[in-house]
Amino acid sequence: MVTVAMSTFDYMLVPMQEDLGFSLDSANVVLLIPEIGGLALVFAAGVLGDRLGRRTMIVASAVVFTVGAMLVSVAPALPVVVVGRVLGGAGAIIAAVTALALLGETYVERRQRALAFGANAALIPAMWIVAPIAGAWLVEQFHWRAAGIGWIAMGAAAGVAALTLLPRDRRSQRPAELVTPLLGGIVLAGFAGAIMAASLSAFGAVLALGSLALAAATALAFAMRAVARPALDLRLVRSFRGTTTLGAIVVANTADLLFFTTLILQFRFGTGALALALVMIPVQVLGTLGGLASGPLMDRIGVLGAGVATMFLTGVLALIVLPLDAGTTAWVVVATAAVFGLFDASTSGPATARVMDLAGPGNEGAGAAHRQAWKGVGTAVGGVLAGILVFGAFQTALAGNLQDRGVPAGMAEQVAADVRNGALAADVARTYDAPPPGIVELTGESPAALADAQFDAYRVAGIVTCIGYLAAAALLAASGMRRQRAP
Repeated sequence: MVTVAMSTFDYMLVPMQEDLGFSLDSANVVLLIPEIGGLALVFAAGVLGDRLGRRTMIVASAVVFTVGAMLVSVAPALPVVVVGRVLGGAGAIIAAVTALALLGETYVERRQRALAFGANAALIPAMWIVAPIAGAWLVEQFHWRAAGIGWIAMGAAAGVAALTLLPRDRRSQRPAELVTPLLGGIVLAGFAGAIMAASLSAFGAVLALGSLALAAATALAFAMRAVARPALDLRLVRSFRGTTTLGAIVVANTADLLFFTTLILQFRFGTGALALALVMIPVQVLGTLGGLASGPLMDRIGVLGAGVATMFLTGVLALIVLPLDAGTTAWVVVATAAVFGLFDASTSGPATARVMDLAGPGNEGAGAAHRQAWKGVGTAVGGVLAGILVFGAFQTALAGNLQDRGVPAGMAEQVAADVRNGALAADVARTYDAPPPGIVELTGESPAALADAQFDAYRVAGIVTCIGYLAAAALLAASGMRRQRAP
């Protein structure tokens, strides 16, 4: 359910943007907003899974996800899409936390555990092989809303499958107050939402969300002292090993190079939704193999060693995009992305296993919640910051390219800003009565000024991804170092 929604939304995004008329930065927010909805409930999902049972929570997640999918499918404007995506993110995070906790408590022997987490890491790219083709076909043959209807069917099917296949829950008798888990989630969601609002210059929302996060943090500090047995387990974030491991997860998710790959294939090469799903198959096949390979690698050299090695290699390989330029063919872009994807998918299993191992037996719900929470922080906050850098590089490069072609600075900057905000370059060029030749060039097929700017931005995405993964490798390595106690 979760993976199908993730794997098809990239193919809905461009036609949705054109239909509803929102900017590139807004498109980035629409992509990332489910992480905000998920963050608010992530710790509560872990606690409720322990208290009510995994089966109950997976069914609940399917219901919430399906309601969100319905809203996206009928959305007349961007705000309704955002609400639907928030609900979808909430359902997705409940399902992800619950499933991961179930995996952690089922497989405890080292080899089985390593292979299980490796197989889990391979699941996402494996689903991306099939699901996007169906979603893209629906988008191309009918409408982007048709793919949303597919989400509804998947949510309903997930709920029925959980009721049918999973054993009945044995509810825990341990008390499970929800005040501290909810406050912890609100702190993260408010902080991430404020960063996201800042990227859109929505300073009123920044103030509101920032104030919410601060108020929730204050209330949480009080509640952790006032409640006799707080349900929010903060042992991971209070330990050096836990903090550095979770920090690695945050920075590893700062930029999604494969998302920017889909953008350049669509905007630079005009690849349609169905064609995009097909050409990305090699990327997902190698990603599936990378995820599966991480299992035996963890068994052979240990979880920590596998995590450091895969994150370091993935960071280095992100630089594979640096030689690409406007003369590069679409298949070369796909080939380089496939090489990167092989290693990118191999990082997930070791990161997950490391967190679950640090959480320890009996704390699978807390471990799964922290894994998803800090991944969500990295995706939401880091993704926004990466989007600002990448789209900012595009705007700066396009303005510079137009000035090099004799376009006045003010006009070049305005055109570049309009294109970044979602307008088609050719449409912007036609708004001028007597445009200079550099602007006229934008009305042609594959204008060089635009293509050069697109690849400049793509290379920035590679650099940001590289920095994120190398920093993650360093933090993960530090988590394995023994700290000397003071005499």
